[in-house]
Amino acid sequence: MHPKLNITINGQMISGKQSLINAVTITDEAGGKADQIDLSLVREGIDPPPAGASIEASFGVGDQMISLGAFKVDEVTTSGSKGGHKMSVKGTAADMGSGIKAERTEVYDGKTIAEIVESAAGRAGLEAVVAPAYQNQKLDQIHQRTESDMHLLTRLSKRFNATFKIADGKMIFTERGKGLGPDGKPRARITLTPDSLISYSWK
Repeated sequence: MHPKLNITINGQMISGKQSLINAVTITDEAGGKADQIDLSLVREGIDPPPAGASIEASFGVGDQMISLGAFKVDEVTTSGSKGGHKMSVKGTAADMGSGIKAERTEVYDGKTIAEIVESAAGRAGLEAVVAPAYQNQKLDQIHQRTESDMHLLTRLSKRFNATFKIADGKMIFTERGKGLGPDGKPRARITLTPDSLISYSWK
C-alpha cells in the first residue's frame, strides 16, 4: 500500500490529478513562526487561486490520514515555455491572525499555564489545547509587558521545555520530544518503507 497526499484548494481536490503536482513542501514550525506550504503544480487544468484562498493538506496510507494543516494562499507565481507551464503557490497557516501578534500588558498572578493559554486562545478565537502535564502547572506571577500573546507563550514553552504552536484552529501547548499529542496520548504513526516511496529527503 502506497502513501498518499491529499491537497485541496478552495475545496477543489487537486491531488487526485497526480500529473498536476510536481512537488509539495510543508514546513512545520513552532512558536512564533507560521507553518508554510509550497506547491509546485502543472499550470494546465488549474486556475491560479486568489490571495487568501484556502489550502488543506493531509497525508497517510489507505484510510489512515493525518491532517498537515490548513493554510491561506499568500503568493502565486506562474511561469512557462514551449515545454509547458508551471504554477508555484505559497501559503501560511490559516490561524496566524494579527491579533495573536498584538502587543498587550497584563499580569498573571497565581494562574496555571492552562488558564493563560485559554485566555490567549479566547482573544484569538481559537480552541485551547493543553497537555495534561501542564494543566495544573501554577505560576507565581508572570508579567506580560508590551508583549504579544505569541511571544509570551513561546517564552513559557521554552521555560517548561514544551512545544507551542497554532494549527487547525487550535492553540496548542504540549510536551516536547515525546511523540505525544496535545491530549497526552501517543501520536498516530505511519510506517513507510523505501520501496513504497519514489524519492525522499529528511532533515
